Amino acid sequence: IADGKKKTEQLRLVNTQDYVLGSVLEQLHKLSHLTELNLRQSRLGQHKVECTTPDRLKRRFLTRQTLKLVNEIAKAPGLLAKQLPSLTLLKKLVISWNDLGPEDMKQLLPAIEQLKDLEELFLSGNDLSGLGMEISALVASLPKLKVFKVYFCQLCLEEILDIASSLQQHCPDLTLFDFQLNPVQMGGSSWIGKEEKQLVCEE
Repeated sequence: IADGKKKTEQLRLVNTQDYVLGSVLEQLHKLSHLTELNLRQSRLGQHKVECTTPDRLKRRFLTRQTLKLVNEIAKAPGLLAKQLPSLTLLKKLVISWNDLGPEDMKQLLPAIEQLKDLEELFLSGNDLSGLGMEISALVASLPKLKVFKVYFCQLCLEEILDIASSLQQHCPDLTLFDFQLNPVQMGGSSWIGKEEKQLVCEE
């Protein structure tokens, strides 16, 4: 992954559902010059979505239901959590649409909190149910954050409002907070709409 001669600044392993990233994740510490790590839809987790899914997302989830090597995938969140703190120059982290569940995210959040130069963080499409307080604390620890995406993460409106308040207090350079397709109430089938978005914008 690194030969010591080149300073790799960007690593993008996108849509790699058919491959196991364990061997790559174990070597991330060698890429100390990374400023961008994009692992979008890369088989990091095995959490199944149990909520009501909007029609426009059904095809995406069906496409992602490939056979997985459970034992290998179970290790991925822990491996990534172990390596992230060594990437001290990281400015952009994308782990969207990885079937990560709350327990997976509990492993990852403390590691992400250590990335103090992070400017863009993409968590969309993972299940963050019940982690509103932890996500609020996460963004409070990332003062340079400019872009934060939690699109379709099963965060209820109350949690989104708390996160918005934390972003406002601790992230002065924020330009985008994407929280679309989250439920108004925990476990509900009613999605955040214009009225609720206005409440968030007023935070």
